[in-house]
Amino acid sequence: MFRNLWKKGLLAIVFTIAGGALYAQKSFTISGELSKERSGLIRLSYFNDSVRVVDSMQLQQGTFVFKGKVKEPVLATLEINPTYNRRVTYEEYMNRDAVEFYLEPSDIRFKSSAGVKTATITGSKNQILLERINNLQAKLDSQLAPYEKLYMKYQSERDTAGAKSLMLKVNPILKKKKETDSVFVVEHPDSYAAFNIFYQKRGPFIIELPLVEQEFKHFSKKLRGSFLGRKMAERIATAKRLEPGNKAPDFNLPDVDGRPVSLSSLQGKNVLLVFWTRSMPNFPAFKSNINKAWEELGKDSLSVLAVSFGADEAMFKQILERESIKWLSVYDVQGMDFQRMRGVGSFAKTWDLSPITIPQAWLINSEGIILARNLKIDQKIADRIRGLLLHPIKNKEHE
Repeated sequence: MFRNLWKKGLLAIVFTIAGGALYAQKSFTISGELSKERSGLIRLSYFNDSVRVVDSMQLQQGTFVFKGKVKEPVLATLEINPTYNRRVTYEEYMNRDAVEFYLEPSDIRFKSSAGVKTATITGSKNQILLERINNLQAKLDSQLAPYEKLYMKYQSERDTAGAKSLMLKVNPILKKKKETDSVFVVEHPDSYAAFNIFYQKRGPFIIELPLVEQEFKHFSKKLRGSFLGRKMAERIATAKRLEPGNKAPDFNLPDVDGRPVSLSSLQGKNVLLVFWTRSMPNFPAFKSNINKAWEELGKDSLSVLAVSFGADEAMFKQILERESIKWLSVYDVQGMDFQRMRGVGSFAKTWDLSPITIPQAWLINSEGIILARNLKIDQKIADRIRGLLLHPIKNKEHE
């Protein structure tokens, strides 16, 4: 659990981004010699640009051969007798006979006296670097292992004090894991393995400028032009368009009665633009803090425009009524893919939103200029808004 806590679920996010064309494909061969006792189905899965590829075959006395084409090195998974159509426990997941490795256009070989999990992998240059960072992380994982069952026990017993005390011991190790990855990234600017770690760390979250752009430029031109590199470049370009001082992009979304509402229709008023879903954690605190800011600043001087995702019209009405929400509220039903954790609609893409990056609060002045993005939504949000309104930002388009 702790071993993957700080990047839980991010691999799925990294490799489910839409877009990108397939071209300049190059051939690969993956062959394996495992224990002759290993039998059943072996499955290979990976993403070739935006396309998920799954190939499988029956093991023949522990041997297998896969052939295909990829444009560039990618992380792939080999798994023996994978479990389909049911959730697995944490123990089952950790004990499965599976391995993650770098697939690239070459002749890659697996050799083991048991299964793929313990196989020696040769023929992949990026695999060598992946194993190097994995070995460094494994030493830290061994320090985390004794705490895992105890933490799960505290969680099941709802022992908040015990869990909090345990995390004081765990957090320094998790911090060291992040630092280890950061050093690896800096030392390997031309490595797909290093770039993938960078993307896991930055790609799914709000792009903070100029930090992320500086880190991105550290990598070679080849990596910046890769599939994930192009996606990151697009995210950075969008973040620049949404920087404070720029004109906020206009939009039209339906309100609770199906009437279109535009951001430009509120020009002449300061607007707190909020993105949210009812299923997000700590919703009561979020609602309370927004209401408090609205009341403290005065509803005549600050409009709250809240954009909700996921709910259809009927559910949206029920949520507003049940939660007694009085803000100007609109909704975008198809804007988010909550399974793949990405924004898919034009509105979500324009504002660089995903299920991971909401809730968010933005302040837009009476002229439609962005004053702040990603305002912290806590009990002091009203004070932050007052400060921003007292020190207006110039429109960058007119500089």
